[in-house]
Amino acid sequence: MELTELVEQTKELMAQVLDAEEYRSIPILAAELQTEYPEEYKDFVVIFTNAHNLHGCGYRRGHINSLATILEQMESDGLAEKIHEDGKVLWRKKS
Repeated sequence: MELTELVEQTKELMAQVLDAEEYRSIPILAAELQTEYPEEYKDFVVIFTNAHNLHGCGYRRGHINSLATILEQMESDGLAEKIHEDGKVLWRKKS
């Protein structure tokens, strides 16, 4: 799977785990993706980190940063919205 296909697939999966009623942090959303879609999430992490040649700290945090980028794209597309609360960025499905 190519990176662009992976991003689109991950957007679709993220739309499934986002809730319109509750804001959640990216680490919580990542854990939900990993629980609900373990194979797809594993593919996402492996392909993304390999595509960007991430190692060490970048490898451990790369998937979180890429999910942030995906959520920002979803916000631009009118599919998600974010708030800043107590120094955290929280996301929910745009209703």
